[in-house]
Amino acid sequence: MKSWNTSAQDPLVETIASLIGRGGRALDVGAGQGRDARYLASHGFEVVATEYDTEATAVLAEHCRDQPHITTITADILTYQPGQTFEAVVCDMVLHFMPHATAVQRAVANLQAWTKPGGYQAVMAYTSRNPAGKRPYLFAPGELAGYYQGWEILDYREEPTPWFQLPGETAPRRNEAVYLLARKH
Repeated sequence: MKSWNTSAQDPLVETIASLIGRGGRALDVGAGQGRDARYLASHGFEVVATEYDTEATAVLAEHCRDQPHITTITADILTYQPGQTFEAVVCDMVLHFMPHATAVQRAVANLQAWTKPGGYQAVMAYTSRNPAGKRPYLFAPGELAGYYQGWEILDYREEPTPWFQLPGETAPRRNEAVYLLARKH
């Protein structure tokens, strides 16, 4: 059986697991290959991991098939209705794919609605210090924090990502990103 990476994609997810400590319900929006979902499940969370299209969901499901505490579904951040709230909500590198500011506002409002009072959110996205490329929406300095008025912001940074190299690329690179960890009152 293949061994999948069980470290979190971002340290903010590790922080959420540490702050909650006992597990609970978690939502991983745009879960990709499931690293954050797998990490949270390994720390006692029941995780709903979503992807936008069926092909991406199939890849996600393959990466999570040995995890009985992860449910994978195809869902759009703008229309998904989970029917429950979560102690932890993760949105790792998704919001910059929104087509415009109105969609970002709606997506963030949904993320906030899906977080139970006292719950935590980790949100990471690219900033306007990057070329747009495939990312139609890039956050202006301080913009993401502005959406979290009334929340306790535990960590907020705008800084370069760690170095990475995608398949087919000849050299490593980094992008500029915003990192937010917040607790709902």
